[in-house]
Amino acid sequence: MALSEYEEMVWLDAVIKEASERRDLLKGRCKDELLEQYEADGTTQKRSKLFGKDASVLSVVFSKPKAPREVVEFNLADWDGFSEWLEANPKAAADYAFAKAEDFGEWWLRKTGELPDGVARVTHMTDPEPERVTGVRLSVKPEKVFEALGISFEEGIRGMLPGDAV
Repeated sequence: MALSEYEEMVWLDAVIKEASERRDLLKGRCKDELLEQYEADGTTQKRSKLFGKDASVLSVVFSKPKAPREVVEFNLADWDGFSEWLEANPKAAADYAFAKAEDFGEWWLRKTGELPDGVARVTHMTDPEPERVTGVRLSVKPEKVFEALGISFEEGIRGMLPGDAV
């Protein structure tokens, strides 16, 4: 029985859906295994050989380490001084009602170039962040897989088709 192009498409779609579920299950297990190896002995990569051909690499992915950086914050350090400043600047008091209290000093400084009384500009350094594991990446070379199997992609798909649909 030969399949029409539509029937072949439907069949391939069903195979892809089922294969995707199986692939996702296996990929999850392989990722977990690599992460366990990484924690145990520092292994960061696993190469797959298929009939002697390098077909894929499963690699631990890391974030880039971040150096400490300067952070500037504006803190309400003197409520009385700030209240007096607001009374002397009624327009700012109205604007303040619509702005976040934590960000008001910075916002007002950018808007007017002056820092309100009672608001302190504080500078500190963040802690450095070492590189950390962010996940695992699978890189497959399809051409190497089919080369290792000794067939082309088309031959592989045609060999999977039901009956005499080839």
